[in-house]
Amino acid sequence: MGKTSYAAHIAKEFGIGIVMSGDYLREFLKTGVQEGSDRDILRYSVYDAWQAFGEKTDENIIKGYLKQGEIVNRGMDALVHRAVVNGESVVIESLYFIPEQVKALKEEGIVKFYIHMSDAEKHRQRLLERSKYTHPLSPGDRLVREIATYRKIMDYSTRVAMEIGIRVFDSKDYFKTRDEIIEYVRSLR
Repeated sequence: MGKTSYAAHIAKEFGIGIVMSGDYLREFLKTGVQEGSDRDILRYSVYDAWQAFGEKTDENIIKGYLKQGEIVNRGMDALVHRAVVNGESVVIESLYFIPEQVKALKEEGIVKFYIHMSDAEKHRQRLLERSKYTHPLSPGDRLVREIATYRKIMDYSTRVAMEIGIRVFDSKDYFKTRDEIIEYVRSLR
């Protein structure tokens, strides 16, 4: 239980009919990518995007993440802007939570927060359990093999979110965190 579970619960709790995933947006943007184009980095999974910058270092992991994020977040920016212009409530969950890349996050009425998992072992367990809850045909073992890379990305995103004053929730206890998020969203609506 992670981003997708939280997003679905928030949508249900507040009667929001539109839930969007950064992973699906990335897949959409990947179609027709030409080798050597500015979107070529989308061919990689987020945990492999460092390969576009050389060897696997902390710096290249973050470079790959940010480069993919630039592309995904151009699309995310358009989605958020359209929802605001149309007066629609939307829940967006995305690993590519890079606030400085999504200008529309500054618009009125946007509730934003970041979910962090401080406990590495719980993180690993949740990834392994994902096929039970939200991704029945996508077991988490391939993600667990890359957990160190995911955690570097998560630590970077957590730090950035905290630096710019975005609320960070620690997801050690799924149900407690879910209730805290619901209360937080309710307090800002």
